[in-house]
Amino acid sequence: MFYVGEICAKNVCTEKRTVHVPVYRKSTVKHFVQPCPDQKLCTGVRTNYEPTYQPMKREVYVCCAGWETETTIADGCLKPTCRSSCRNGGRCTAPDTCTCPAGFTGPQCAEDINECKRHKPCDQTCYNTEGSYYCTCREGFQLQSDRQSCKRMDESNDVASEARDMENDVDYDSLDTRLTKLEKIILSEDRGRSQSETHELSKKVQYALDAVSSLRSQVSRLKIKIGGVPINANDDKGPFCHMYFLFMCFL
Repeated sequence: MFYVGEICAKNVCTEKRTVHVPVYRKSTVKHFVQPCPDQKLCTGVRTNYEPTYQPMKREVYVCCAGWETETTIADGCLKPTCRSSCRNGGRCTAPDTCTCPAGFTGPQCAEDINECKRHKPCDQTCYNTEGSYYCTCREGFQLQSDRQSCKRMDESNDVASEARDMENDVDYDSLDTRLTKLEKIILSEDRGRSQSETHELSKKVQYALDAVSSLRSQVSRLKIKIGGVPINANDDKGPFCHMYFLFMCFL
């Protein structure tokens, strides 16, 4: 920050520039002719003084890099500049820095944010659009005033609807991906794990097994109520069980 005269000038810097300054005044003699009172022409001599300039290096006040002035340098340089323009309604709020509106990101606000993946705002189905998103509901549900929540249109306890909702709510693909990733990690690592790492892995696998066991018990009770065949507690517990014994073999 510099003081230009008596004014506090923000974002003002100095730099050396070549300027031409007068160093002395050179006198030249010029003859002239002018009318005289007796209607004759008179001659005379006039001495003129003309400045002589010489290039010199001097410090001058300029706006610091990334700033410009909208008035004069004495008022300071308060407007930031961005070498690459901000897009999609973004504003240049600092040197080479864009502040993006909702829905966009990146140095120039050129990248769309996928709100459906990043924030998961919708109760059921989310569709990403450029700079925004919108939610929809499955059949039998109605989108609420917040444009995100879904409410069942028929409040009766319809078994088929509840079963369909449970099927849609469980992310089987994500579960399978996580199990496959864990299996690859266990197979690729050697047996040189520390005791704390082994204990941590064991806890996570056991937690998954407990969660699946609890879910299977609930499903078993449900099948009994609707006249189905209960699930045998000794049946294979699926991929979690396979993963657990695979993990235990490597301990």
